[in-house]
Amino acid sequence: MRNKKVEEKTVEPLKTKEHINRKLILKYLAALELEYKTYGTYDDFVGRRYLIPDLFMDNKDYESIIRYKRWFDIKFPGDIGTLNMSFCLEIASHETGKVNDAKIYSVDTAFQNVFIHSILLHKVDITSESFVNKDNLFRDAQHLINQYKKNISPSYIKWLAKFVDTKEYKESVNEYINLNNILSQEINPLKRLELVERITALEAEYRTYINFIISRVS
Repeated sequence: MRNKKVEEKTVEPLKTKEHINRKLILKYLAALELEYKTYGTYDDFVGRRYLIPDLFMDNKDYESIIRYKRWFDIKFPGDIGTLNMSFCLEIASHETGKVNDAKIYSVDTAFQNVFIHSILLHKVDITSESFVNKDNLFRDAQHLINQYKKNISPSYIKWLAKFVDTKEYKESVNEYINLNNILSQEINPLKRLELVERITALEAEYRTYINFIISRVS
């Protein structure tokens, strides 16, 4: 009687979420590079470039988030990114010991959503602000916090609680809030233009700091 040869089946290891995220990152980057090779420029109308930081964040790959920001700024000059990206960079900078960078990114995060830090620290009072679309801002902040819940460490919360109470944070963020509150109620076109210019200048100041951070990333 012949011995039947038993074929060994190769069992693929179960794919972890981390593995799936890495595959998605490579897929998105490849799609972007193919787009550039095909058309000579990046279009990315579907927004793949904005999804990549979330995937790094989900993997707690903080160093890669920081390196990705440098690549992003080179490939998409003039694109300031998203609230998600800024919040990712704020947390990633803190978790990798780059505290000064975390401070700059936290102010940039606050400029994009003034409620996010207050919600994190349980100090929010939405009725005190007269921002246009404040309900949407509040909802977006809550969604983002829930999305990155596992990345929000006790040490980060402790650091943030101290930092938001400093002059360094309050001066810029409070000025930004006050200017936006005034803008939401101002009806004079010339005064509105002046307020917008002041807000834009304040944002540009922190964009300059961020560009300096990025220039130091290898």
